Amino acid sequence: MTTVTIQPLTARPRLSGARSTFPRIIASELVKAKAIPSTWITAGFTILFAWGLTFILTLSFSIGRDVGDGQIGDMVGSVMAIVLGTVPIAAGCLLSSIEYGTNWIRSTLAAVPRRQVWLGAKTLAAIIVVGLTSLVTILSSVLVAMLVIGLRGGSINLTAVEWQSLALFIPVGVIFGLIGFGLGVVTRSMAAGITIGFVLDLVLPLAFQMFSLQVPWIANLIPFLPIVAGQTMASINPGFTGPFWQSQGGGAVTCLIWVVLCMGTASLMLQRRDA
Repeated sequence: MTTVTIQPLTARPRLSGARSTFPRIIASELVKAKAIPSTWITAGFTILFAWGLTFILTLSFSIGRDVGDGQIGDMVGSVMAIVLGTVPIAAGCLLSSIEYGTNWIRSTLAAVPRRQVWLGAKTLAAIIVVGLTSLVTILSSVLVAMLVIGLRGGSINLTAVEWQSLALFIPVGVIFGLIGFGLGVVTRSMAAGITIGFVLDLVLPLAFQMFSLQVPWIANLIPFLPIVAGQTMASINPGFTGPFWQSQGGGAVTCLIWVVLCMGTASLMLQRRDA
C-alpha cells in the first residue's frame, strides 16, 4: 500500500521591485507617451504653429513706433490664446484615447486594477507633457519675436507684467489638455474627442455670437465658454470692476468647472463600463 503525501500550497514569492506604486505608474505612462510618435508630432505642430503666427504678426510691426510699447507682449499673448487654447485639446485627447485605439487599456488595467489610481497617474503624466509643451511654446515664440525684431534693427524688452501674463498661458494649455483628456476617455475615440473639443472651442463661440444678434441674452453665456474663459484667465486687469465671471478669477473658476465636468465624467465612465 502506497502513501501519498500532499504538500500544502505556498504562496509564490513576489518581487518587491515589481510592485505597482503610484510613481511607477506615472513613470510608465510618461514612457508610453514618449514612445508614441503622435505625441512628438502634436508637440512639434504646436510649437511650429506658434512660431509661424508669431513670425507673421511680428512682421506687421513698424520698427520705432510699435516696438517697445507693450504690443509685442500682447501679440505673443494673442498667439498663445489661439495656439494653447486649441491644440492642447487634441494633445490631451490623443494621450487618453490612444489607450483604446491600440487596445492598451486591457493590459494597462490588468497591471493596475484600481482604475482611479491609473486615471490619476495618467492625468498627471498628461499635465507634465502638455505643461512642458506649453512652456517651450511660449519661450520659443518670444525668442522668435525678438529675433525677427532684431533682424529688422529693433529691440524689445518685455515687462514683468507681460511675462506674468504669458506665464498664465501654461495653466491655460494644461486646462485645455485636461478637457481633451477627459473627452478622450469618455468617447474612447480620438476623432470623436477632438471633434467635440473643437466644437466647444471654435464653433460654439461663433454660434453664440451669431445667435446673440437675434436673442440678446445668449451673449451672457459667452464668458462661460472654455476658450473665452481661458483668455480671461490669462488677462491681467488690476482695475477691472465688471462682473465676476468676466474677471481673471471668474475665468479661472470657469476653466476649473470645465475640467471637473470633463474629468469627473471620464472617471465615472471608466469605473462603470468595461475596458
